[in-house]
Amino acid sequence: FNSTGLRLGFMFIYTHRLCSELNDKNTTKERRNEILKILLPNHGEGLEVGEDFFVDMLGMTTVGSNVKIGSGVYLSGPVTIENGAEIGDDTLLFSTGHSLLAKERRVGFSLKHLMYNQLPYLYHND
Repeated sequence: FNSTGLRLGFMFIYTHRLCSELNDKNTTKERRNEILKILLPNHGEGLEVGEDFFVDMLGMTTVGSNVKIGSGVYLSGPVTIENGAEIGDDTLLFSTGHSLLAKERRVGFSLKHLMYNQLPYLYHND
């Protein structure tokens, strides 16, 4: 079993859980700010994020100061957003830093295994 893959799997599920909570209509503004600090630890002052915001993996995106991100934005991979940038609604930003060879990209974890066996505290039935 690939322990690096297990850690990556944990981060993947944790990130997606945070995004789900961030986008929940019952989440307070204070909690949204806490979640954004976790999802985007490298962000400057004055960050504004719309509804239905999604980050594929926490800590992979760097955001400058006074950035406005619209609703329905999806960020994936190591993305850098400079100071004063404005990203419109329903925008997808993807960046990859992996090998072009599929054999070298295999992570080695099973989401089903992680959700039900390794990380039961992250999985619940609502």
